[in-house]
Amino acid sequence: MEMAELPEGAPLQQRVAAAWPRLAPAEQKVAAFLKEHPQEVGFSSASELGALTGTSDATVVRTAKALGYSGFTGLKHAVARSLATLMRPSARLRSRVEHMAGSTEELLDRVFEDAAEVIHETRRSLRADAFAAAVERLLPAKEVMTFGAGPSGIIAEYLALRLNRLGLKARHTADMGFRLPDALVRLSADDIVVIFAPARLFKEIEVIIDHAEEVGAPVVLITDALGPALGDRVAVTLLATLSASGATRETLGSLAVVDALALAVASRLGERALETSELLTRLRGHFLPPNSPRHGRDE
Repeated sequence: MEMAELPEGAPLQQRVAAAWPRLAPAEQKVAAFLKEHPQEVGFSSASELGALTGTSDATVVRTAKALGYSGFTGLKHAVARSLATLMRPSARLRSRVEHMAGSTEELLDRVFEDAAEVIHETRRSLRADAFAAAVERLLPAKEVMTFGAGPSGIIAEYLALRLNRLGLKARHTADMGFRLPDALVRLSADDIVVIFAPARLFKEIEVIIDHAEEVGAPVVLITDALGPALGDRVAVTLLATLSASGATRETLGSLAVVDALALAVASRLGERALETSELLTRLRGHFLPPNSPRHGRDE
């Protein structure tokens, strides 16, 4: 099987099987290790994997590309995406703790290196046409409803806040179970739903998408791993990469996407966004002392 025949998002094991006959002996050593120990990929650098396999960092990078990934970073995040859907949260936490031991300086380096990697991979994975389509869907909406569970709920609420401050009507819900229908009953075809769902497919997400389809409201999905499962049921899918090592949480890539969406919406709304910002500043002024240096400052 040629690599070109593999579907996008093909698992590591399938890629190794397809590429195996064309790999050099050293690359086969790396590929065999990756196949047997995928959990090591997210926590290791290319040089560390080279040492573990008795090869080199250059061989690891070549192997990643031979398997159809954009490079070593693409390999790490694809494997992390797969593991996020298979491993229990407690197992992922245990794995992170075991691999994150070290000095304070080493931990700081790992976290900031991981954060930079997440941002870079999110930008690489985020298609400009999909992003533009999401903006075009947001602008004419009568109301934007955002949803997220757990930490993603914080980012969903943040998007609603940013859009309201730009002059769009937006609301956020983190309701689960029997409370969710109360948030859905007023959804209409003139509205839009933005769902933050990094890797886990909750029942609530399926209910929201089902109801949005029923009333004709488009859905924008911001995710890392659920695109293949939900992509044909939503209007737009935006990829926000999860951390490969877990050193940074699920919200980092989504936060960058939200800030980009808000900036794009603001640029399209023009004077409307400026007028809303000025009104917000004037209203805030009622709660600041007249001589305060922060009086009238938009934050």
